[in-house]
Formats: sequence, C-alpha cells, structure tokens
Amino acid sequence: MKLLGNREVLRWFRGDLIFRDPLVETAWGVRHLKAFYPDHKIQKTWSGAFGEFAFKEYCNFNKINVQAARQMSGKNPDFETYDTVFEIKTKMHSSKHSRMPSILKTIEKYKNLPKKYKKPIVFVFMGGLEYEELPIIPYDNMYCIHFSEILFGTIK
Repeated sequence: MKLLGNREVLRWFRGDLIFRDPLVETAWGVRHLKAFYPDHKIQKTWSGAFGEFAFKEYCNFNKINVQAARQMSGKNPDFETYDTVFEIKTKMHSSKHSRMPSILKTIEKYKNLPKKYKKPIVFVFMGGLEYEELPIIPYDNMYCIHFSEILFGTIK
C-alpha cells in the first residue's frame, strides 16, 4: 500500500489531520500524490485522484477484485466489483463550500444505473465530505457511506 501505508495520510482520512488553509492542504496532497503515484498527471484538483487511489489500495489490500467501471448510458462511475458499483467523492478538509449540490446532481444522473448494471451503486465520501450529512437517496439500490467507516470501522 502506498497512500494507505502512510500514517499522515491515514490521519487525514480519519480527520485527525485537518488543514485550515486550502493552499497548504493542496501542497500536502499534491506532494503525497507525486511521491506515491509519480506517473499520475494531476489535473485541476488533487483530491479526486487521491480518494480514488486510496479506495483502490483498500480494495487490493483486502483482495477485493476492483476495476474501472464500464461506461453505461454515457455515465462513467469510478469502480466496479462483481456485485457493486462505486462512485468516489472526496473533498479537502479546508474547503468551506458544500459539495452536496453537485453530488445530488450526480445521484440524479446515476438513478437508472443500478438497473442497467444489475447491481447497487455506493457513493463513498472521503476527507471533508465525511463532515457533511449523508444525503437521503430516494432511488432503489443507491447508497452513501463514509470511507472511514470502511477503513477504520467507525461511524462519524
């Protein structure tokens, strides 16, 4: 494990390492991404890739066969296992803005995918998103979970 083998990164996921300054948190995140995934080209933000790499590491460590999700109906969730589709959502701790409006749009956009994939879709919230209230999803076979619940077995 790369990211999840690092104590500082685990503290960030647990919420014990919280940055108040977005520039400092961005520098920290980019530094860790470059250290552990030097071939990854960082786009506008680092947190999305950070969360996706961490989720894949978790699955690989626990011998869960995970792969990039198949594109279906023009939609492209992040990962897929034999029985579940995953969409990873990450937010910096220092961000003051709610990501919930955009997440609710994604949930609406994906509402028909559980039937198409014939498996549930789980939205995995990481970092600062763990401090936002989980949305109530009015659609069948769609769920939200905090990554720390998976990683540490704790409920925030």
